[in-house]
Amino acid sequence: MTAPPALLEFFRTEASEYLDQLEKLLDQSDGAAPEPSAFLAGTRALRGSASMTRLDGLAGFASTVERIATGIRNAELEWDGELQGAVRNALAQIRDLVARTSSWGEAEKEQCRTQGAALASVAMGYLATSAPATSPAAPVVPISRLFPSGPQPAVVYRNPQPHTTLAQRFRSDIAAAASSVLR
Repeated sequence: MTAPPALLEFFRTEASEYLDQLEKLLDQSDGAAPEPSAFLAGTRALRGSASMTRLDGLAGFASTVERIATGIRNAELEWDGELQGAVRNALAQIRDLVARTSSWGEAEKEQCRTQGAALASVAMGYLATSAPATSPAAPVVPISRLFPSGPQPAVVYRNPQPHTTLAQRFRSDIAAAASSVLR
């Protein structure tokens, strides 16, 4: 699908501003993880803007960067120089792709898919081993209160479809992105 030229021009301007903000956050972090909320807001805005243009692949690539920002905010990813380099390279690739939106074709779609999968595979290596298993909003109830002694039935039972942790969700999203590249 080809977007109108005016929309593409607006997108190029807007995306360049978001990319500038994200690169500035990376520069200000001095090797540490960028400020999580600001970084996530910038990546989310970039992905949303890319989604509006309906250029196949670009929103997916930006979504991979957004998932990394979410992982940083939720302390699911351990940040270091290699991951920072991969994110910085991804932002440079997105900047290059944004510049080529007026001549979008199969080569750009494929580049989005492969670069997104490559970034996702790098991010997989940085999953924190001590990621929180539950949401902080969930109350903690001692199990003894759920299994009273006596003839009363238990209050809890095993869920046949347990909830997925954020780390498991991140892994499945990354696996989905990587499987499309394999095909």
